[in-house]
Amino acid sequence: MQGQLADQLSAAQTAPAATTSSMAGRTVDGTAIPAGQKTSAGSLVSASSVNVRYPNQRVMAANDDTYALQAAIATIKANPTALNTLYFPNGTYVWSGLLVNGVDGSKLKGGKLKVYTDEGALLKNRVQAYMEAFEPAIGIIGSSNIEIDGRGVFDDNGVANYNAVSSGDLHDAYRSQHQGGVMVMHSSNITFNDTYERNAKQWNYETHSAHSVTFNNIKALTPYQQPWVDGTDFASGQDITANGVFTLGNDDAFASGHYNPSNGFTPLASGVWNNFKLGTSSADVQGYVNAVGAYDTVSDDLGFDSNEWDNEDSKNISVSNTLNYGYAPNPDGSGATYSYTKSPIGTVNLDNVWFSKQNTGNTITGVTNATLNNLRVAGQLVEYTTQLPLTTSGVGTLTTTYTDGNGQTQNVKAGALTSGDTWVGAWTGDQTSNNSSDLTLITRNTGVGLMGEQYTTGSGDGKLSYVQFPLGSLTRSPSQATLHLTYVGHRYSSVPSTDTDQLLVQPVSDTTCTGGGTSCPVNTMTWQNRPSFTATSSSVAKSDTFTLGSTLIPEGGGTHQGNAIDGRDITVDITSFVQNAYAAHQSTLLLAVGDTGTNHELRFVSSEGATGSGKLTNATADMAPGLTVTP
Repeated sequence: MQGQLADQLSAAQTAPAATTSSMAGRTVDGTAIPAGQKTSAGSLVSASSVNVRYPNQRVMAANDDTYALQAAIATIKANPTALNTLYFPNGTYVWSGLLVNGVDGSKLKGGKLKVYTDEGALLKNRVQAYMEAFEPAIGIIGSSNIEIDGRGVFDDNGVANYNAVSSGDLHDAYRSQHQGGVMVMHSSNITFNDTYERNAKQWNYETHSAHSVTFNNIKALTPYQQPWVDGTDFASGQDITANGVFTLGNDDAFASGHYNPSNGFTPLASGVWNNFKLGTSSADVQGYVNAVGAYDTVSDDLGFDSNEWDNEDSKNISVSNTLNYGYAPNPDGSGATYSYTKSPIGTVNLDNVWFSKQNTGNTITGVTNATLNNLRVAGQLVEYTTQLPLTTSGVGTLTTTYTDGNGQTQNVKAGALTSGDTWVGAWTGDQTSNNSSDLTLITRNTGVGLMGEQYTTGSGDGKLSYVQFPLGSLTRSPSQATLHLTYVGHRYSSVPSTDTDQLLVQPVSDTTCTGGGTSCPVNTMTWQNRPSFTATSSSVAKSDTFTLGSTLIPEGGGTHQGNAIDGRDITVDITSFVQNAYAAHQSTLLLAVGDTGTNHELRFVSSEGATGSGKLTNATADMAPGLTVTP
């Protein structure tokens, strides 16, 4: 049976005949293309052939479902009052990809063409017919009112297709159209639900001159060795919504704008004719017209050429609940900027987008209105401007917000989250301990020195905290700067809740240390080796007085994890400290924090206590130590 099917496919499949080139009679870069110049006549070659170029084609395998797919779509279009669904049950299908071209779903039963893939369905692209063929995993071209549902897997087979060493083809850009995994082009009212695409040849999900496209809970995983693999690219898209996205690639995690990714592949692009040595004595005219023939074939099939893929400005792009991973910007390393005039995108909303690390190389540019809400970097909620993992330029109105622990929307604060914090203890058992991973910061004044900082030996149980902040993002000296610490509670039940205390803060250096050394950073700091300083009434900044309250926190490290948190924001005006640090070109500011009460022991939420799996049970991310500034 399989042999009979292979014979039927071979009989149905024919290679292109020689045709007069669209470039015949023209001069390209000094080389005259003869009048009447034809492409070569094509041949059907073995499926195992490598680097098959148009007009040659690989022989279709016996299990190739490409023609069956085309027949199924044609049958649905021919019976619009009775049919509307293309259904793939559990199983493996090999084909040239799902290509829906020129289908108006509104004319079908129910007003929509539906494509449904059962869980367990694997829809795998073949090694494409020839190098320049256009065979994305999913191509929605010149169509409308399409819905793709189900948890089957669309496998673009990119590794095999771009593996010229064994079974595939070279991915020479000058010989082929750009080709992504899921491509929506010149189409509208398209919905993807739970679509899983993998192993794309180039970009994973993309739009070109597309309107009203919705991506719900989509996934795309593509190995690094593929060329130019972006996560989601909404190029020339209008009213595009992505809610629930997980992609893995090696270039841009997310991109949007108005640009043409394929104009470098057109017959008159210099990069194309240079590769065929036009304008030289060794011009490969036949190779050139064959490549043009492949380009023309794709353009005829799509109904437009690559210069018309993107012909509208992008606007109203909404992305939420998204995790994209990109490996590196611009794999070619050029970092080139483009000189053409760009029309601004109307609206961009990034909601609950996660970034794996801090990288100001990410940019938003040329947008009229941009809203960034609930961004996260390495799992941490962005509450301060220094945490933002991207920069902006040419943005008309920028709104940055986050949701606080009470579920309220707050503006991202100008300033910085702590880059490190700890407490050190003067008691004999604490003196050699580093507590930078503790969930709270502790202060207790021994009375030896204004902040207890001069204590050396004895039975004292003094404690000081140290908090560090990055200043690199400051572009000017602030007019005001405020330290924020979230109060947890105090230790002793014998101390009345109406007692008052006051925080004392002083800038210090981690290169002048009590042990006589020149290095005592936060992550190794102990009482015996900590910043050495002398506090005076003129050198410290003070908080307003505050009552201790009734929240009691027992002694010890982990024993307070599940305790209640008072939650008051204790602030200290440290404007002069930040101004002086900025004037001195310091990249960080390290602060010593103590209190005035010699019979109190106070606790505050540390950065570790505010976030992470082992945080204080009742803490929220916005309770971490912070620095706010006013320009």
